Amino acid sequence: MVRGAEDYTTAVRVMERDFYGVVRTADHESPVPYRSMYHGGIMHGGQLLGEEFRNTPADYFGPTSGYGRSSGRCAR
Repeated sequence: MVRGAEDYTTAVRVMERDFYGVVRTADHESPVPYRSMYHGGIMHGGQLLGEEFRNTPADYFGPTSGYGRSSGRCAR
């Protein structure tokens, strides 16, 4: 039980409860600096952190996603 609670809160920046459940953001350093957004246990996306990744699309809109491949807008 303690291990699960520890995993749930590791690297959490913000954790709020709303009508629908718990929403939280967490920062990860590896393999690249990344901030993710979770609703409950589901990761709904995030953003790359750091100057070198500024304006670089990730997740749903990344260069290898369906949107990125079809639109051509995600080229670096």
